[in-house]
Amino acid sequence: MVIWTLLVAGAVAFAFFRWRARSEAVTPKQREALLLQDIGQPPPYPVFWVFIHLLAGLQWIVEQLVPPPLTAMKLLTGTLRAEILATLTELEVAEALAEGPCTADELAKQLGCQAKRLERLLEASVSFGLFALAPESQKGGPKKFCNNKTSAVLRKSHPNTAYYLVSQIAATTFKTVGHQTKAVRQGGIQFEEATGQDFWSYIKDRPQLSLAFNKSMAEVDRSLAPTLVKDYNWGRYSRLIDVGGCHGSFLRDILRQWPVPKGINFDQAHVIEEAKPIWAAYETGLQQKVEMVAGDFFRSETIPKGEDGDLYFMRTILHDWNDEKTLAILKACRAAIGNASARMLLVEVTKGRGWAIDTVLIAPMADILMMKLLDGAERSVADWQDILPQAGFKLGKMIPTATLFCMIECIPV
Repeated sequence: MVIWTLLVAGAVAFAFFRWRARSEAVTPKQREALLLQDIGQPPPYPVFWVFIHLLAGLQWIVEQLVPPPLTAMKLLTGTLRAEILATLTELEVAEALAEGPCTADELAKQLGCQAKRLERLLEASVSFGLFALAPESQKGGPKKFCNNKTSAVLRKSHPNTAYYLVSQIAATTFKTVGHQTKAVRQGGIQFEEATGQDFWSYIKDRPQLSLAFNKSMAEVDRSLAPTLVKDYNWGRYSRLIDVGGCHGSFLRDILRQWPVPKGINFDQAHVIEEAKPIWAAYETGLQQKVEMVAGDFFRSETIPKGEDGDLYFMRTILHDWNDEKTLAILKACRAAIGNASARMLLVEVTKGRGWAIDTVLIAPMADILMMKLLDGAERSVADWQDILPQAGFKLGKMIPTATLFCMIECIPV
């Protein structure tokens, strides 16, 4: 494995230096346009699997070469990196660099910052790959910073933008710092300990954060949609019910690509009100297929009643809740399905897919995030085998994807 890893590392290095030489030959505006290309289409799963294992192998080699005390110190800087990412996102530095490379002084004038402090943050960000030094700076010119493929997704106009995802996670997760040891020893939810409110109440009381949260969920949908829409046979169902569908962007993508006659976007009343004007801008034929329904997925009487040929699906919903609440949601959905010949599909981060996938795709870290904010959890196949029968389902297919997520078929019994 080590030999194969080294060969791939050599090929990657060759490709990088060739790309770098080509990137230096284009103008700053051309370079920025290249960074705005849609990167959302994932590779086929077998290709994804091979490259994930090669990346994990490379990471393992690096870990063997770095002295353990240095590794520990580097891990400790993770909080600093996260704060730098959040700060530069909030300042909208990536947008400020859209027209081309700038010095820290030039950026500071645009953004209303102290130039020297901003420069230090940018230098640190370059060290871990968030932003880049402009090619001309590396040849002895004035120090200018530019976007790279990572910072480019912090632009709101990027087709794969993560601006709102970064913003809302930073605005909530940072509040839990310093509360983890107590939570591990005594239990409790770190976010509630820090703020005095549960996560959902905190967001609901802050309209700007609520909007950012819903937009971040749409960003997650955009990142998931290419593989989920393509890799599952949605066309065998006559009606799709997106439970907790937010603004319905994922349902929109399915209905545009698959011949499904009807769809329902189901969420809380205030979310549905936000979704209606968004859907009003879509093509008439698509609007006519979809019904907007407000309700509460803990209350079965508010969930659309099942019909033969239905598929109920939930994406990244159940990881927000502990086992007791997850079971309550699943039971409510099972009651809504009733005796209809229908199915349920879950899309969730799945732990335990193997050392390489857990290492590169950070499923265990996503699990910690859920524990800090919500007392939720990312679950393994064994967890689903335990929970689903208690709610009146049996586990069907587990369909891996070229993402952090798996599709989990649930069959009513």
